Amino acid sequence: ATVETLTSGFTVTSSDEAIASGLIGSADEVAEKALALAEAGVGHFELKFIYRSLDHLAEQLELFASTVATPLRRSAG
Repeated sequence: ATVETLTSGFTVTSSDEAIASGLIGSADEVAEKALALAEAGVGHFELKFIYRSLDHLAEQLELFASTVATPLRRSAG
């Protein structure tokens, strides 16, 4: 799926805007964006993982847990 497909129906005007405003990217990019949002006071995230199979979803969840969630918990103190 393309970013354009995934963002249809939302109020973004371009795929660049969707990428800039969402937690979309590599694990490190998502972690960096999530940490910046948390530092700005965001306390909750609503996530939707796009996956091809249950195995792929499991891989994404494990990667998110280790690369994004763990650093977020550490930063929360």
